[in-house]
Amino acid sequence: MSELVLFRCQACKKESVYLCEDLEEPCYLQHCTYEAIEVWCPVCKCGYTFSLANGEHPSNWTCPDCRNNYQLPVDLYTNPMPLLDPTFIEKFRDNYKLRESD
Repeated sequence: MSELVLFRCQACKKESVYLCEDLEEPCYLQHCTYEAIEVWCPVCKCGYTFSLANGEHPSNWTCPDCRNNYQLPVDLYTNPMPLLDPTFIEKFRDNYKLRESD
């Protein structure tokens, strides 16, 4: 089941959401001039967000807690996660609830 995940751009502070099908899969997020990856450590059972600076696109990441190193998918940076405006999601959710109650 897909989940909506909140994302806040650190450059402009705008909040967006994205639809995530698997929280354990790494994803690449991009808004304004801000880039980040969100990753999941299977050992710690915890997710992390890493800001990327100056166009860096690492091929792996290290868990800050257990220090395990993980490879990132080769095509990660060619496919940014689509970001949606949270107000759009709320309108869609309200419309769905209205249709559901008819």
